[in-house]
Amino acid sequence: MRTYLTAMLVTVLLTGCLQKEIVDDVNIEAGVSYDSHDGRLKGTFVVPQYEPDKKIKNLTFTATSTLRQEIISEVQRMSADPLVTGSLEVAMFGEDLSRRGIANLIDAFQRDPSIAERLYLAVTEGEGSKIIGGNFGTRGTAVYFADMLEHNMENRNVPNVNLHVFSAMYFQKGQDPFLPIIKDIGGGKAIINGLALFKGDKVVDKIPADKMFYFKLMVDKHTRGGLKVHMTKKEEAYVRSIKSKFKLKINKREPYELDLDIKVEGIIKEYSGGKLSPAKVKKIEDTMVKNIKEQCSGMISRFQDKNIDPIGFGMYVSSRTRHFDYNRWPDEYKHLTVNINPDVTLTESGVLE
Repeated sequence: MRTYLTAMLVTVLLTGCLQKEIVDDVNIEAGVSYDSHDGRLKGTFVVPQYEPDKKIKNLTFTATSTLRQEIISEVQRMSADPLVTGSLEVAMFGEDLSRRGIANLIDAFQRDPSIAERLYLAVTEGEGSKIIGGNFGTRGTAVYFADMLEHNMENRNVPNVNLHVFSAMYFQKGQDPFLPIIKDIGGGKAIINGLALFKGDKVVDKIPADKMFYFKLMVDKHTRGGLKVHMTKKEEAYVRSIKSKFKLKINKREPYELDLDIKVEGIIKEYSGGKLSPAKVKKIEDTMVKNIKEQCSGMISRFQDKNIDPIGFGMYVSSRTRHFDYNRWPDEYKHLTVNINPDVTLTESGVLE
């Protein structure tokens, strides 16, 4: 009995030591952007404010410093209530800052225990503060962008990436990171306008939006992707519900040669060339095979010219090579041959035009 009472007393005392934060008495940070500003770091924080009529108003705070924590301290002095990061959903990096490097911010995010590893990251066209500080959606700007990124990664052509995935690519050898690019198109709307490609922590190149489908084939799985297939001026198709998977295999070494097998399944949802026959389905499949080979091979050649490896060939080869020498890999990567082997099956037909 005495042991039980002692345990209860200790529990009560420990509970009293916890810092309590009442939701109504704090500003919950939902989104943040960072930009380069006169050689310093500019941080813009978005806090959703719930109005009596159930509308959401975005409250923004902006400060500049050389360190993220000092920016947060300055913003705390502006805020009527404590600013907390426990519900941070999206972080954006301005275009100029992304080209200069974001390593310090990624490190700071990882050191902050209140920030979840599933935090969505993105690069913006232009200043991030102008996008995160804008009015988008009906549930707050941060939720709008988090939902946009989530559904495009799950159901469309954007490869999966968040703080955890980006950090893994950044810190491990043999793969360079990438992030989606967000562009403000006016009228309270924005669009994912491609992928930013990093060398280390700096953006050095981009993949345009119309090529994201092909890039995702090489780094992720499509579950419900979509693709327009152009055959002739009068013959086009749109393939939806695309599922894909890929597999790498080493064919030979010195120089390295890899096979990249890509299996694709999908449904023809629209076709502009009249009645859809088995022969025309085969033509669409063959066109997709040709396009996948050309687009994927072209991207890999560009990556080699830029000396970046967003697909992670170096990581794959090193994991299957005893005594792998990373010092030799940059030169070996330049001479790497990758054979793209697509296998496309269109199993059903949808609406004809």
